[in-house]
Amino acid sequence: MVEIEIKGIGIDIIEVTRIKDLYKKFGENFTERVFTEREQKYCLGKANPFTHLALRISAKEATAKAIGWLHYAVPWLEIEYCVDGDRPEVILTGRAKKKAIENGISKIIASGSHSHDYAICNAIAISFNKKEA
Repeated sequence: MVEIEIKGIGIDIIEVTRIKDLYKKFGENFTERVFTEREQKYCLGKANPFTHLALRISAKEATAKAIGWLHYAVPWLEIEYCVDGDRPEVILTGRAKKKAIENGISKIIASGSHSHDYAICNAIAISFNKKEA
């Protein structure tokens, strides 16, 4: 039997115009410092990339909160939000992955949405514990 334990929850909302303004000001410097190559390819290929970029920032912030990354700068490139199939997936690397492991986190479940003006995401950090039946 496997027991699932919620280790942390995070949520974040962001205005799409903030991301659009940052992109206009910093261009590729902004996207390369904040988004993985896969995230950039996905978002920048969309008709309105700013809603998709904003959703990924929201997902990164929500995930950072869920794993307990509260007092440090978010490791942007170490938290990746991808939608390759039916469900979004959060992939952790580097320090973000290390923090999750230290906190006993096995997986991040995330769900996001966006409108023309806002992007929002919630993230739940869970652990799987095997229990004797």
